[in-house]
Amino acid sequence: MLMLLDFVCLPAVSKQEVLLNYSSALKKIKYISTDKIMLGLVYHQILKDSLPVSAKELGRSTGFSTAEIFSTYKKLRKALGLPNAVISPAVFLNKICSNLKLSQSVVNDSEKLLRKINFDFSPMTKIAVSIYISSRMNSEKTTQKKISDECCISIQTLRTGLSVLRQAKTFNKGIV
Repeated sequence: MLMLLDFVCLPAVSKQEVLLNYSSALKKIKYISTDKIMLGLVYHQILKDSLPVSAKELGRSTGFSTAEIFSTYKKLRKALGLPNAVISPAVFLNKICSNLKLSQSVVNDSEKLLRKINFDFSPMTKIAVSIYISSRMNSEKTTQKKISDECCISIQTLRTGLSVLRQAKTFNKGIV
């Protein structure tokens, strides 16, 4: 699992921080596998360094589910007193739009929408909502299912986000 540090291309300083946290975690946590501990710490460092690597991609490369990654990360934060590292949604926007084969105009419009969306949902939900609205505005075909899968959220969460915007009358009803 130490090879994971090379996979994510963390800067040397970040790798050292992960290894220091790893040794602390091994002393404090007895009920989580060493592989999961390393994975959770690498995920924390990815968030802290604002690297555009999603939990989904990390899971694909390691064989762990996103649920296992999130659960381990949460337990490590509590046990080690790690700060909650929150990543800006804009970091993932280009990558997700590229994976969905959407144009740069959708990316640009999504960035503008992200700045306007101020409801209390996860960053990935905000990204999904902004991409869906932008793709509709630019007449580019993509489904709610594809967007929600790429953002690792459920279709229902995406639809709830769209509904909240509709109720707030933030956007044109023909688009949302």
